[in-house]
Amino acid sequence: MCIRDSDHYCPLVGNAVGERNRPRFFLLLLSQTILNSKAAFTMEEAVAWRDVSGGRERALVLFLVLALLFVVSFCFLVFHAFLALTNMTTHEFLKADSLDYLHNTEDFDLPFTRGLVGNLRVYFGQDGLVAALCRREWAPTPWVRPAFIDRDSEDWWNNPWQNKYWSCC
Repeated sequence: MCIRDSDHYCPLVGNAVGERNRPRFFLLLLSQTILNSKAAFTMEEAVAWRDVSGGRERALVLFLVLALLFVVSFCFLVFHAFLALTNMTTHEFLKADSLDYLHNTEDFDLPFTRGLVGNLRVYFGQDGLVAALCRREWAPTPWVRPAFIDRDSEDWWNNPWQNKYWSCC
């Protein structure tokens, strides 16, 4: 499926993730993490109280599988929260070295940041729900090539990991 501002194809949902469905993908990860934690916690209680018919070993294996699913979904959720807070896509984060418009950046630079609130507004306002609630027409977010990153400027907050005053890595 072709979508605007395609980020990546996700085999878990069987669809491309892009501009209008990234917020919904984030909500899917959030709900999956909550459900996996609840299921693992419920199974852990069943193992602890021996309320399982069919053997404690099966319940323990099921608990370990559910705990693993929770860890995986939680890691995806944390990663996509980071992407939402920095206004980046998965493709830009993973392939920054090969993208010509990111050739001036280093690891953990924030080339597309609009500030914390601005980044969240862009990320969650993309699917048209906010526009529909405000009775406005949805419009795509215009893409702007990132500006040159000057690490010697006084604007250290645009480069919190490496700037004129300190270097993290």
